[in-house]
This record gives sequence, C-alpha cells and structure tokens, in this order.
Amino acid sequence: MKQILSKKLTACLLSALILTISYNMHAQKVSKLFEKQQYEKAEEYCLKQKGEKQDLSYFELAENYFKIKNYKKATEFYSKTSKSRIGFEKIADAMYEGNKLESAEEYYM
Repeated sequence: MKQILSKKLTACLLSALILTISYNMHAQKVSKLFEKQQYEKAEEYCLKQKGEKQDLSYFELAENYFKIKNYKKATEFYSKTSKSRIGFEKIADAMYEGNKLESAEEYYM
C-alpha cells in the first residue's frame, strides 16, 4: 500500500513540476516580447497555443498589460483565461486606488 501511495505522490509531484516548467517557458516568451514592446507578436504567440498552454499564455499577457496600466487590453485577455476573476479583481482594485470608483464597481461585480 505504501508503494502505491508513494508512486501516486511521485506522479503528482512530477506532473506539478512539468506544469511549472511549461508555465515558466510560456510566461518568459510572452514577457520577453512584451519587454521589446512587441505586443502584437506576444498576442500572436498566445493565439498559436492550445489548451492549457494558451490559458497560461493569455494570463501572462493580461498580467503584462496590467503592469503597464492598459486595463482595456488586460481585461480582454483576462477574460480568455480560467483565472479571469483574479484579473478583474486586480483591475478593480487599481481603479479604486485611482479614485475611478464607477469603473471599479463594474469589475467587482
């Protein structure tokens, strides 16, 4: 029984490691394009990805747009991810801090 649990735990940890490495590769690619202000290429890169890779790439793209306070584009790409709620809350918080209360309310809902 211990061997079975040990094998399952090892498989889970290995899967988590692979996902982390995969995320980092896609995040780095998007971030590097963004640093070079090659926004369209970053978006094209995300479009070419499939499944979870695309989801992770879109999230990273949204995060980068958020960092430069392009909330319209950040919203566009957060909405394409499985983590959209997290992104919308970040945008709402930023707008609230900037005294854009009416805009903030839209994102909190």
